[in-house]
Amino acid sequence: MSKFVRSLRTVLEDMGRRIEATGAATSSLKDSLDALREQMDAQAGNVHARFTNVDLAVKEVERGVQSLRDKQELLEAQAMLAKLSTKPDADAAAAAGHKQPETPQVGPQQAAWAAAGRRLGRGGPPAGRMGSSGPQGGPGGPAIQQVSLDKVVSDIVAMGFSHGQVMAVVRQLQGSGQALEMNVIIDRLMAGGR
Repeated sequence: MSKFVRSLRTVLEDMGRRIEATGAATSSLKDSLDALREQMDAQAGNVHARFTNVDLAVKEVERGVQSLRDKQELLEAQAMLAKLSTKPDADAAAAAGHKQPETPQVGPQQAAWAAAGRRLGRGGPPAGRMGSSGPQGGPGGPAIQQVSLDKVVSDIVAMGFSHGQVMAVVRQLQGSGQALEMNVIIDRLMAGGR
């Protein structure tokens, strides 16, 4: 953008010099015509026609000079716009450099630990301690066991683990006769299901 502004400035300076030179030549030509008009007042016919043609040519040159001036003003306006555009771009780049880094997204394992920590930190009731045959000392039989297990599974799935991963760990624990506690299941999942 700055290269474009420099090029535009060079063009404007060159055009300004040309306009000044053309204006000076036009003024000189006009002075000559005025002097010629005074000398040729007495003559008629074709001399008057030639004078008229020259006068028209001078007016044409004046219109050309005006057109060049209009173009110069347009180029100056474009240069100003380019300069203003460069400044907002620089300001935007500076603002982007001071932008705070985004907070990384929390992965499933981090979410699981955070959720487990919140549950344990609240001192709420732990997920039911269940063996492979039912809740430890809990009344209600297999129906209560299934409701509690489903709740534990859904809570862990809500932490970001897949239902398949959770159920695989549950089956491993049931097969080895270990208690189906939420923390134990989470520990297994964090260790890759081992």
